[in-house]
Amino acid sequence: MRKNCPIILVAVACISVSSNAAIAQSAATPTIAARGPVATKEAYPNLQDFDFVVEKLRRNYAGWDTKVTNETRPALDQLTARLRSAAQDASPEEFTALLQEWVDFFNDGHVGVTPINTGVPDAGSSSSQSATPSLPWTEVSVRAELDARAAGRDPLEGIWQIDGDLYRIGILPTPNRPGTFSAVVLTTKSESWSPGQIKAELTRKADGIIDVLYRAGCRFPLRFDPGFSSRSDPGCW
Repeated sequence: MRKNCPIILVAVACISVSSNAAIAQSAATPTIAARGPVATKEAYPNLQDFDFVVEKLRRNYAGWDTKVTNETRPALDQLTARLRSAAQDASPEEFTALLQEWVDFFNDGHVGVTPINTGVPDAGSSSSQSATPSLPWTEVSVRAELDARAAGRDPLEGIWQIDGDLYRIGILPTPNRPGTFSAVVLTTKSESWSPGQIKAELTRKADGIIDVLYRAGCRFPLRFDPGFSSRSDPGCW
């Protein structure tokens, strides 16, 4: 994919989407051009990549006709339109998450999206630091919110230690994103992370399953869900 965030789309067989939407495939599988207005895609490369993934899955996914029926097609069309709109100006990390949300529609462990580790980013670089989302939470503010929620708080909410005692994080609902929780660094012994930065995002799906987008020590994004795991070793836990 573009913007230095390559991904792998797995659908029955591995399809590798690289920086120019090129494809690694068997000789028997034709390359499918992305659909949509050329001018729009040139102006917004994410749209070209998004359409490429949609079309590639539609043409090659063995379960398409089973999953996409007259009853389910309207929901898929609505989801595709919403995510395509969101993808237009998405960051590489956000774009990967949007593609994963789209393939989650098929509820198939053989289909998923994961970043390709083409080089671990420099966690201490200014660009890496600035690209990491953050929230103005502190241990004091998180504790106050937890106390206010009392017994009504979600089991995910709380203050936790992860990676031994390397990170102390506070988990609360993400503002303006129902069903999503942010795990914000409160204190850390890591030199490359700072308080306030979002270490992970947890999303509870309609069936109660929790999807996790976790940022490794070098901010390499890792996505975990029961149907498909993108956990690869970024070398920077």
